[in-house]
Amino acid sequence: MDRGAVQARSTTRQIAARELDVGTASQRASIALFVDVANAEDVDFRRLLSWVRELGPLLEARAYGDFRQRHLDPRALELLALGIEMVHCPSWRNGGHPQDGSGTWKRTDDRLLEKGVRDLLGKRPEVSTYILVTSDADALPTAHAVRDEGKRVIFMCPDFENSLGRVLRQSLFQIERAPMLPKEATTEPVQPRTTVLS
Repeated sequence: MDRGAVQARSTTRQIAARELDVGTASQRASIALFVDVANAEDVDFRRLLSWVRELGPLLEARAYGDFRQRHLDPRALELLALGIEMVHCPSWRNGGHPQDGSGTWKRTDDRLLEKGVRDLLGKRPEVSTYILVTSDADALPTAHAVRDEGKRVIFMCPDFENSLGRVLRQSLFQIERAPMLPKEATTEPVQPRTTVLS
């Protein structure tokens, strides 16, 4: 690795560490969590929520995705059980031929997640920290807008090495690796827990 890259990485870490101290010295952060489900299929949401709650109270937690997709059924049940609000974001085939499966899909989850972040920024000024679980660089302009309002932004990148992580290393945002499920657990449905309230 060249010397310039090492210095840039060191500077990014120092700035991220300073951002951690802003506004959190006298009080715990209040948190809003936004998850792009298409980019977080192997994230361990229980571990993620545990980590988030160590930072401070979780005031909002939303997951954005096209929940009509059958492969997301186990994740949807898990999100529901954990109390994470699911925001359905429809997608549709954009071009190609339906018979042969060609063409691309037009997805709305990225844009709706960004809109959700910006809406919450205006409605809940007490939220001091926004955690974005995504590997999509489209979230960067929204993250800059949040930071411009004096809020802290943390990115949790499920696919850190191959997507947003490369771009984020050039930004000044704090970056965390999202907790991942063990590979053997990724296809198992979430088992419901029985809780007795008295």
